[in-house]
Amino acid sequence: MFAPKFDVTRFKVNVKLALTRMKLQKNKKANWIIAEKRAVAEELAKGNEEQARIKVETVIKEDFCIESYDLLELYLEEVATQIKLIDNLKVCPQELKEAVCTLVYASSRVQIAEFLEVGPVSSRSHQTVAHA
Repeated sequence: MFAPKFDVTRFKVNVKLALTRMKLQKNKKANWIIAEKRAVAEELAKGNEEQARIKVETVIKEDFCIESYDLLELYLEEVATQIKLIDNLKVCPQELKEAVCTLVYASSRVQIAEFLEVGPVSSRSHQTVAHA
């Protein structure tokens, strides 16, 4: 019936865990991209252009994913540094609306468990973000 109260310490912990997990995912994807680029070169050397194109498309997709992780890291860090301001205000500050809205949107699309908890907590703490 009532949403749980916004817990600053729990939110901070989840943000730090999400940042750590996101960095691990980025490194994992970057290493996979390096290996896949080698595989593309091997496919091209064999003359399998179609297989190489398919692999390049997946490499590009994963590269975009890494770039989006970079943006999400910046937003998480921005929200983490402004956590006291967020907790004290009833309405989300104008300068944090983009970060909070992006985190809420991305929370269901990123496969990081801690990140799934950050988004709903952000939206619960500032339900007026969507209306502003």
